[in-house]
Amino acid sequence: MAMQRIAILVKPEQSKKLASLAKNEGVSLGEMHRRAIDNYIATPNQDEDFKALNIMLDALKKSNKEAENALTQAFNELSKIVKEIHTKKE
Repeated sequence: MAMQRIAILVKPEQSKKLASLAKNEGVSLGEMHRRAIDNYIATPNQDEDFKALNIMLDALKKSNKEAENALTQAFNELSKIVKEIHTKKE
């Protein structure tokens, strides 16, 4: 694969983090830079993805609350029935 040399400036903490990741992965710092760029390019609509995930999370929270309420209501109704059955046996 053909490569093109580019010069970039990064913050010292970014350089240290990338160097640490590269060491842990057993790859060169240049390869880690390429992976970071590829990862960024692969998710250009990240904000849209987060918005969609938040919408789904809100819907999940709502449905969980509805399910919890339905289960509580069912439990209360069953408790009444069990109580009535015990009362009739006495």
